[in-house]
Amino acid sequence: MLCGTLDFIHRARRARKMLGGGMRQAGILASAGIVSLEQMVDRLSEDHHTARELATGLADIPGIDIDPAGVQTNLVYFALKKEISIAPAVLLKRLDDEFGIKIGQAGPRAFRAVTHYWISPQDIETALKAFRAVLEVR
Repeated sequence: MLCGTLDFIHRARRARKMLGGGMRQAGILASAGIVSLEQMVDRLSEDHHTARELATGLADIPGIDIDPAGVQTNLVYFALKKEISIAPAVLLKRLDDEFGIKIGQAGPRAFRAVTHYWISPQDIETALKAFRAVLEVR
Protein backbone atom coordinates (compact mmCIF):
# COMPACT_ATOMS: atom_id res chain seq x y z
CA MET A 1 0.00 0.00 0.00
CA LEU A 2 1.23 3.48 -0.78
CA CYS A 3 0.09 6.68 0.90
CA GLY A 4 1.01 10.23 0.09
CA THR A 5 0.10 13.37 -1.81
CA LEU A 6 -1.49 13.19 -5.25
CA ASP A 7 1.83 14.23 -6.82
CA PHE A 8 3.72 11.54 -4.88
CA ILE A 9 1.21 8.87 -5.94
CA HIS A 10 1.49 9.99 -9.57
CA ARG A 11 5.30 9.75 -9.49
CA ALA A 12 5.14 6.34 -7.78
CA ARG A 13 2.71 4.98 -10.38
CA ARG A 14 4.94 6.23 -13.18
CA ALA A 15 8.00 4.59 -11.59
CA ARG A 16 6.08 1.35 -11.16
CA LYS A 17 5.09 1.31 -14.82
CA MET A 18 8.65 2.15 -15.92
CA LEU A 19 9.90 -0.86 -13.96
CA GLY A 20 7.30 -3.15 -15.50
CA GLY A 21 5.20 -3.47 -12.37
CA GLY A 22 1.59 -4.32 -12.81
CA MET A 23 -0.28 -6.54 -10.46
CA ARG A 24 -3.27 -8.67 -11.11
CA GLN A 25 -5.71 -8.82 -8.24
CA ALA A 26 -4.16 -5.80 -6.51
CA GLY A 27 -7.55 -5.23 -4.91
CA ILE A 28 -6.90 -8.07 -2.50
CA LEU A 29 -3.81 -6.29 -1.19
CA ALA A 30 -5.60 -2.95 -1.27
CA SER A 31 -8.41 -4.34 0.88
CA ALA A 32 -5.88 -5.30 3.56
CA GLY A 33 -4.54 -1.74 3.45
CA ILE A 34 -8.05 -0.31 3.81
CA VAL A 35 -8.75 -2.51 6.85
CA SER A 36 -5.43 -1.39 8.34
CA LEU A 37 -6.23 2.28 7.90
CA GLU A 38 -9.88 2.08 8.95
CA GLN A 39 -9.81 -0.46 11.77
CA MET A 40 -6.29 -1.07 13.05
CA VAL A 41 -4.73 2.37 13.52
CA ASP A 42 -6.45 2.93 16.86
CA ARG A 43 -5.12 -0.33 18.26
CA LEU A 44 -1.49 0.06 17.17
CA SER A 45 -0.64 1.27 20.65
CA GLU A 46 -1.61 -2.20 21.94
CA ASP A 47 0.97 -3.81 19.62
CA HIS A 48 3.58 -1.31 20.75
CA HIS A 49 2.79 -2.07 24.39
CA THR A 50 3.12 -5.84 23.94
CA ALA A 51 6.39 -5.29 22.07
CA ARG A 52 7.75 -3.28 25.00
CA GLU A 53 6.65 -6.05 27.38
CA LEU A 54 8.47 -8.60 25.23
CA ALA A 55 11.59 -6.42 25.13
CA THR A 56 11.56 -5.88 28.89
CA GLY A 57 11.14 -9.61 29.50
CA LEU A 58 13.90 -10.51 27.06
CA ALA A 59 16.22 -8.04 28.78
CA ASP A 60 15.77 -10.03 32.00
CA ILE A 61 16.98 -13.24 30.37
CA PRO A 62 20.73 -13.83 30.73
CA GLY A 63 22.41 -14.12 27.37
CA ILE A 64 20.04 -11.86 25.46
CA ASP A 65 21.24 -8.43 24.41
CA ILE A 66 18.46 -5.85 24.04
CA ASP A 67 17.75 -2.27 25.04
CA PRO A 68 14.02 -2.14 25.87
CA ALA A 69 14.07 1.65 25.68
CA GLY A 70 14.91 1.34 21.99
CA VAL A 71 11.66 -0.49 21.23
CA GLN A 72 9.25 2.17 20.00
CA THR A 73 7.04 0.19 17.62
CA ASN A 74 5.85 -3.40 17.32
CA LEU A 75 9.27 -4.55 16.07
CA VAL A 76 11.61 -6.06 18.65
CA TYR A 77 15.25 -6.51 17.65
CA PHE A 78 17.59 -8.41 19.95
CA ALA A 79 20.73 -10.54 19.82
CA LEU A 80 22.33 -13.48 21.57
CA LYS A 81 25.38 -12.60 23.62
CA LYS A 82 28.62 -14.39 22.83
CA GLU A 83 28.45 -16.56 25.96
CA ILE A 84 25.33 -18.28 24.62
CA SER A 85 26.50 -21.28 22.65
CA ILE A 86 23.23 -22.32 20.99
CA ALA A 87 23.33 -21.87 17.24
CA PRO A 88 20.82 -19.29 16.00
CA ALA A 89 19.27 -21.81 13.61
CA VAL A 90 18.76 -24.25 16.49
CA LEU A 91 17.16 -21.52 18.60
CA LEU A 92 14.74 -20.64 15.82
CA LYS A 93 13.87 -24.27 15.11
CA ARG A 94 13.28 -25.16 18.75
CA LEU A 95 11.15 -22.08 19.38
CA ASP A 96 9.02 -22.98 16.38
CA ASP A 97 8.88 -26.76 16.79
CA GLU A 98 8.43 -26.90 20.55
CA PHE A 99 6.44 -23.72 21.22
CA GLY A 100 5.02 -22.52 17.89
CA ILE A 101 6.94 -19.25 18.17
CA LYS A 102 8.13 -17.80 14.90
CA ILE A 103 10.74 -15.07 14.85
CA GLY A 104 13.07 -13.95 12.11
CA GLN A 105 16.82 -13.86 11.96
CA ALA A 106 18.14 -10.34 11.39
CA GLY A 107 21.88 -11.03 11.48
CA PRO A 108 24.39 -13.70 12.48
CA ARG A 109 23.21 -13.63 16.13
CA ALA A 110 20.42 -11.07 15.81
CA PHE A 111 16.68 -11.60 15.62
CA ARG A 112 13.45 -9.74 14.96
CA ALA A 113 10.13 -10.43 16.66
CA VAL A 114 6.91 -8.70 15.68
CA THR A 115 3.81 -8.18 17.77
CA HIS A 116 0.45 -7.75 16.07
CA TYR A 117 -3.30 -8.14 16.44
CA TRP A 118 -3.11 -11.85 17.25
CA ILE A 119 -0.37 -11.56 19.89
CA SER A 120 -1.78 -11.23 23.40
CA PRO A 121 -0.04 -10.43 26.70
CA GLN A 122 -0.40 -14.14 27.53
CA ASP A 123 1.47 -14.96 24.32
CA ILE A 124 4.31 -12.70 25.48
CA GLU A 125 4.54 -14.66 28.74
CA THR A 126 4.56 -17.92 26.79
CA ALA A 127 7.33 -16.60 24.52
CA LEU A 128 9.47 -15.52 27.46
CA LYS A 129 9.07 -18.92 29.12
CA ALA A 130 10.00 -20.56 25.81
CA PHE A 131 13.17 -18.48 25.49
CA ARG A 132 14.17 -19.40 29.03
CA ALA A 133 13.54 -23.09 28.33
CA VAL A 134 15.44 -23.16 25.04
CA LEU A 135 18.34 -21.12 26.43
CA GLU A 136 18.22 -23.25 29.60
CA VAL A 137 18.14 -20.28 31.98
CA ARG A 138 15.86 -19.54 34.90
